[in-house]
Amino acid sequence: MQWDSWLDNRHPASNNSVRQFNLGYVFEEYAKSYGRLGKAQLALDYIDRAEKYRTPTKSSEILMKVARAEILVREGDVRNAVPLAAEAAIYSREHGHNRRLEVFMLSSNIYISRLLNMVKQNGS
Repeated sequence: MQWDSWLDNRHPASNNSVRQFNLGYVFEEYAKSYGRLGKAQLALDYIDRAEKYRTPTKSSEILMKVARAEILVREGDVRNAVPLAAEAAIYSREHGHNRRLEVFMLSSNIYISRLLNMVKQNGS
């Protein structure tokens, strides 16, 4: 992609600002936003981009898995979301990142509750 090659040349990984705040986080937020808008494929494409630009740490890898799991849950693909969420949960618990787990669980519970309410309303 022409855009990606331009970004690679413009923002080398050795740049200190890129290491502290990089395009991976921006693309992750785009992905979450598109996921909330119901544009799952576009959201997953942005997660793929985010993974390319993220800082190569286990913590950022887990953040991407959580974001991908959230998108999959919203898409209704719980079967593929569960392994990602489980891995993220285990890692987060082991390293004391409870807030990450809380946010994921809260957003997933809110979404599933809304779905259940819609089913109840349509069923009555």
